[in-house]
Amino acid sequence: MYSWQVIVGLLDAQHGPVSSDPLPLGNKPDPYDELIYILLTVMTRSQPRIDRAYNGLVDLAGAIGWSGLLEADPRDLRRVLEPLGFVNRRSEQLLSTIEVVETVHGGSLDHLRELQANEALAELTNLHGVGTKTAKCVMMYSLGFAVLPTDIHVLRVAKRLGVVPEESGWAAADQQLEREVPPVLKYDVHVQLVRHGRAVCKGPNPQCTKCSLQPGCPVGSLAPRLRSHYAR
Repeated sequence: MYSWQVIVGLLDAQHGPVSSDPLPLGNKPDPYDELIYILLTVMTRSQPRIDRAYNGLVDLAGAIGWSGLLEADPRDLRRVLEPLGFVNRRSEQLLSTIEVVETVHGGSLDHLRELQANEALAELTNLHGVGTKTAKCVMMYSLGFAVLPTDIHVLRVAKRLGVVPEESGWAAADQQLEREVPPVLKYDVHVQLVRHGRAVCKGPNPQCTKCSLQPGCPVGSLAPRLRSHYAR
């Protein structure tokens, strides 16, 4: 089994080193912007649709910022969110989150930088519809916390590499990775596993012959006909 340092090195060679300026994967430096952006990525795998929806919300909110969505025509909001699906749920979640950030936190999440990691996580997950992954993305990308968000790509690649047991649920895997990945590597591990999961170690059809991790990967060493069991 590869060490995390080796995994990052191999994926750096395949996908290019991770940058924090500019942020990768469309992420935002401001924590309020990042929260809105990550909420759009939930249950959505199309990056172009996510980007279009985010830019559409920026235009709809106008010059006053996200609070402008509270006054926007609900029909316009639904139109922007429609390509992502779950329109009513997303609309309710976004408006509820924005209302709390505006009324309780003065329209900013910058104060979270001064908290301990567990305090920032608790405050974010208290917002309507904000789960651990979303909160950790805000913390890691925009607030500088050494945390590791476990999304669907991170979970899939970690299980195929054998670093997380196949039977592990999301919460157990998240806790294990948070515990075992060194803090200095968490940012790079998250970004590179997401990149790799999107481009190579895909859900239905992993492209093992193109994978830099294949020589040390239990799934990659299987015959193609046996990989279907792990193709999630």
